[in-house]
Amino acid sequence: MEQHDIEEDEFGFSRNYFLAKELGNSGKKSDHKLVDIDVVDEQVIL
Repeated sequence: MEQHDIEEDEFGFSRNYFLAKELGNSGKKSDHKLVDIDVVDEQVIL
């Protein structure tokens, strides 16, 4: 049972860490990029 606990903990931590990092970084970067692209795209189209 201990081995399963460790594996689950490792996997859970890895997934949680990756998701949190992706959500945090991607969210902030995506927001900036989306705003940048939106503004540039609108100006270019107009």
